[in-house]
Amino acid sequence: MNSYQEQLKSLPWKRKSELIKARDNYRCCICGRKSGLEVHHLDYIHGKLAHEYYDEMLVTLCPRCHNDAHAEIKKVAIRIAYHIIKKGKDPIEIYQILNSI
Repeated sequence: MNSYQEQLKSLPWKRKSELIKARDNYRCCICGRKSGLEVHHLDYIHGKLAHEYYDEMLVTLCPRCHNDAHAEIKKVAIRIAYHIIKKGKDPIEIYQILNSI
């Protein structure tokens, strides 16, 4: 499988990305900006290629909102990890459970 960055350069992803931007009227779905638009995966599924996601799992964002979205995801992941460790749970076991959902 190609790396994620290579997938984002592929023709299938470029086509999918363009469809999502058109669906979202070429505007960031958070702030409404029209420039530098990117398509964000709302969730990631192990083994799926970037262009294989359902349209409902993709959203158009400007670079600032896209960065903010990823920063928020990291904050949530850190909070979850903290609570898992605090309760004495095995983080690897929890990761495997979450990955199977």
